Amino acid sequence: MTTENKSLNQILKSLKTSKIRYKAEPILSFSEFSSLEAKFTPQILVTGTNGKGSVCSILASILQAQGYKTGLFLTPHLVHPRERMLINGQEIRDYRMKQIFSGLQKTVLEFTNSTGWELTFFEWMLIIAIHWFYEEKCDICVFEAGLGGLRDASRCLNPLVGAITNVSADHLHILGPTLNDVAREKAAVFFRSDYGILGLPLELSETVQSMPQSKNCRFFTVGSFVKIKSMDISEMSLSLDWKNKSYDVVSRLTGSHQVDNLNCALSILSPIEKRFPIDSESIQAGLKNVYHKCRMEILNQDPLVIVDGCHNAEGLKFLKMNLNSMFKDRDIVYCLAMKNSKFHENLQDILSGCEIWLVPHREKGFMQSKELKACFPEGHLLRGRREVWQKFIGLNMDNKVLVYCGSLRFAGLIRNDFQKKIHTKSYKKG
Repeated sequence: MTTENKSLNQILKSLKTSKIRYKAEPILSFSEFSSLEAKFTPQILVTGTNGKGSVCSILASILQAQGYKTGLFLTPHLVHPRERMLINGQEIRDYRMKQIFSGLQKTVLEFTNSTGWELTFFEWMLIIAIHWFYEEKCDICVFEAGLGGLRDASRCLNPLVGAITNVSADHLHILGPTLNDVAREKAAVFFRSDYGILGLPLELSETVQSMPQSKNCRFFTVGSFVKIKSMDISEMSLSLDWKNKSYDVVSRLTGSHQVDNLNCALSILSPIEKRFPIDSESIQAGLKNVYHKCRMEILNQDPLVIVDGCHNAEGLKFLKMNLNSMFKDRDIVYCLAMKNSKFHENLQDILSGCEIWLVPHREKGFMQSKELKACFPEGHLLRGRREVWQKFIGLNMDNKVLVYCGSLRFAGLIRNDFQKKIHTKSYKKG
C-alpha cells in the first residue's frame, strides 16, 4: 500500500515500530544529508527534568501575544502525535502531517540506503515539525527537548537560546548515575546556543559551564521576575517586574513550582529582547491565556477531579505540596499509574498518610499489580481506570478531591476519558 492510500494513523503506527535509540549521530547526519538547517527558523530549546513543557508553553503564549507567529514543539504527546506541534496554539492538521511526511519519504529512504540508519518516531516528529514551521513562515519556534540532550535528536537544532529548567533524579538508568552526569547530558542544549539559561544549583551550573563544547555560549542564571500574591486551583495572582516597572498579572498555570517556570521563561526572553521585543502587556496576555494540558488541570468541578502529568519523585512532591496548600480542609485521593522505568524510591514516603489508589494500566511499559503494590504497599489496587470513577462516586464526595497522576500517558488518557465521558460508562475488564 502506498503512502497516498494509507491513513495518517497507519503511517504513525508504522513509525512507532522503530526502536528507541539514545544517540544523536543519525539525526546530525540526516541534517547534513538533507540540508535540514536551510529549513530552520529562529529557535529556543528547553530541557530539564521537570517543567520544560510548561516553560515552552509559557514562552509560546507570550511570543504569540506579542504578535509573533510562533511554532511550538512538545514531547511526549498525551494521546495523539499531532499534539506535539502547534502554531499559535493550533495543532497541526492530519492532512498536513501526512503531506509533509509524504514529501520527506524519498529523502529519508535515500538517507537510510546510504547510511543504514532508519529514523526513529521521535526524529520523524521533530523533522516534520521543523518543515511545517518553515513552510508556515513562523517568526520563532520553541522546542522542548526529548530525553537528556547529548544523545537527543534536538542536537540538530541551532537555538538562539538554550535552557535547563532543573535537574533531579529521573531516567538515571540512561542519563546517570549522578546528577552531575545528568547535567552534563542536558548541557548539550548549549553546544550551539548563543545564550544559555541555567535553573541549576551552583555546583551543577559550574559543571555545565566548564564543558568545552559550551565555550561560545553566554550564560545567565534564572532571574526573579514574578512572585506569588495568591493562588488557587484555577489561577495564580502574581507581581511582575519587567523593564524596571511592576505589574499585577494572572497566570492560568498554577502552583508554586510554576513560579520557577515563569521566571525561567522570562529569563529566556531577556537576552533576545533586542531581536524579539516583548512588552508587559504581552506578558500579561500570554500568562492569562497560557495553557498546558494535564498540569494541575481541572477535569470535573463537582465532584472535583484534577489531572497532573507528574511522573517522578520531584514532581510528585511539588504536586502534593501545592494541593495540601490549596485544599487544607479536604481529603485528597491520589490515583496513580506508573511506568516501570521510573525512579520509584521514596515515592511511598512522599505520599505517606495519603489515600492512594493504584491502576495497573494495560499498556507496554507500565507497572502492573505486583509492582505497584511493592512500591505502594498501603495503596488500594483497582482493576482499571473506569473502576476508579465508580469507586469515587460511591464515597462522600463533599470533602474529597480525586487526583490522577503518575504518568503523562496515563494523564492524557484520563483527560480523553473525561472529554468523551468514557469514565461514566460501566467498567469492562481490559
